[in-house]
Amino acid sequence: AGGWKSSASGSEKPANTAKRMELTHRLHLIGNGLLDEGLISIPTVKWDGETDEERIAIDKLGFLFGNYKVQMWYFELLEMARKFVMTSVMMFLFPGSPEQLALGIVVLAIATIYSMSALPFADASVSNVQSSLFAAQTATLFYGLILKIDELQVVVDATDQSQVASAIIIVALSLIAFVGPPVAMFYEHKR
Repeated sequence: AGGWKSSASGSEKPANTAKRMELTHRLHLIGNGLLDEGLISIPTVKWDGETDEERIAIDKLGFLFGNYKVQMWYFELLEMARKFVMTSVMMFLFPGSPEQLALGIVVLAIATIYSMSALPFADASVSNVQSSLFAAQTATLFYGLILKIDELQVVVDATDQSQVASAIIIVALSLIAFVGPPVAMFYEHKR
């Protein structure tokens, strides 16, 4: 008799509604606290098109958010903002200077840290691909920064060997970022 009762009829008194809302709020606080402490976990929720609204959203815009966990639907907006900053905004900030490259490294570092802490993708292998690509982009910008600083130092006897070695490292990192994730998925699939 003292259990929870449904109020589907809508005839619940305002005092009961306020009490229910307060109880719900307290439960959310307790649940979030337990989640933050790592005592409970919430399984990954994927887009499944269970409701009509969700099916419509998936049909029209699923290509934007379909790879993300449901609670991380907004992450593609952050990705688009990062890409906009990297391709458009940075063109006008410190053009042709080492500071421009350093800013790109900072933007990528922030994006990498947030992505690795939020783990927005429903499939962990997609997160691995993104991390690899961020690493390759960062290495490329870092190499550009080194070249730009070398250019500014006006060193007459600069060794070509160091530039060749740096270029080989950049190419190797890019190849690892490109080939690594499919190879990892292949080995993961074989298990």
